[in-house]
Amino acid sequence: MASDQTLPDEDPSEDPSSLAAPSLVSSLEPLFMTLLEAEAELPAWQALASHALEPNPFFRPEFLLPYLRFAEPAVVSIAAVRRRSGGGLVALAPLGRRTLGLAWSAPHVWTHPYAPLGTPLLAPDCAEAAAMKLLRLAQMQMGPLLALPEQRLEGTVADALRSAACELGLKVGQTATYLRPVLPVEGSMEHYLADFSSQRRRGYAKGYRRLKELGHLVRDHLRGAHAAVAFDDFLALEEAGWKGESGSALASNPHHAAFAREAVGQLAASGCLMLDRLRLDDRTIAAVVSFRDGPRAFAWKIAFDEAHARYSPGVQVMLAAMENYFHHEALAEVDSLAGRAPSLVDSLWRERASFGTLLIAGGGFSAARLASAHGDIATHDMARRGAKGMKAVLRRFRKT
Repeated sequence: MASDQTLPDEDPSEDPSSLAAPSLVSSLEPLFMTLLEAEAELPAWQALASHALEPNPFFRPEFLLPYLRFAEPAVVSIAAVRRRSGGGLVALAPLGRRTLGLAWSAPHVWTHPYAPLGTPLLAPDCAEAAAMKLLRLAQMQMGPLLALPEQRLEGTVADALRSAACELGLKVGQTATYLRPVLPVEGSMEHYLADFSSQRRRGYAKGYRRLKELGHLVRDHLRGAHAAVAFDDFLALEEAGWKGESGSALASNPHHAAFAREAVGQLAASGCLMLDRLRLDDRTIAAVVSFRDGPRAFAWKIAFDEAHARYSPGVQVMLAAMENYFHHEALAEVDSLAGRAPSLVDSLWRERASFGTLLIAGGGFSAARLASAHGDIATHDMARRGAKGMKAVLRRFRKT
């Protein structure tokens, strides 16, 4: 395996102030905080998260603080920008350092499998100015290249970041792009499913009837404290399946379980938690955990009893969750949070949004840094695809 290397720095004699073309808004002050320092900014942080240009529940303090306390072994700092008068925050994102692909190491906006969304929190009334300060802070504190993975590439925050980088004279690139399913919440569930073939609709109804024939079947749509109580059912269900066998279930790791319970409890107290489940004879056989943040919801986790796999309980509980989404007056869209691998919602949700990694580079070698970063990520992706292909060949070989 290639060693962990750092992308080439600029000439030491180069003045860091040359990274910024225009002068930044003097009324904004950058902050680079430890976990304890960030906790002291809690009221301002919550206010920013609740009114951000684009919501990101994973950068809310209710989620991020428990994750950093319990589950994250790496050193992650919190970059923020606040108003000099009044002290309100106008930008925030967690930052750490990791490899881009196979070899090069660079600062990242911190995402991970439990938080597959890297949208920085920006105040709507000064998004571009706040983004300029945030980018400048990241480069001054951590280096001239910044990777922002899991960005919604056509979103308003991505536009603000690009505009801010342009104003600062920085180079911008994007890579690792993919499409992931989203659900526009317009009209009714019946109206949305009306565009599906009658054969598919009959298939969904038949699957539900077959489950009902097994016993007393109930669909629960839970929010707030009731959803938080039911979260233990989800943890047990996930651990009983293949994730438990592979050790990747939340409950398989006590630190991850502790983070998840605290985060879910705090998000429930903030009115952000939704949980939909199917119960058969008073036993949970499928569950979906979602976070609602402003006009969007995020389908965070799903689990089902694999003993009932022939009845498609995962599809049935997602249909139940969709009913909950459509009955929520404040929602405009649901993000599946699905990655590049095939997912259960691929056939249920027709619409797609473009996601990927933004790369922002400054200094005299910014073009070279972008080229190195692109090449490293592309090499890593090629190697990963090759490894997956080899695994598929070996699986077929074993079956013969």
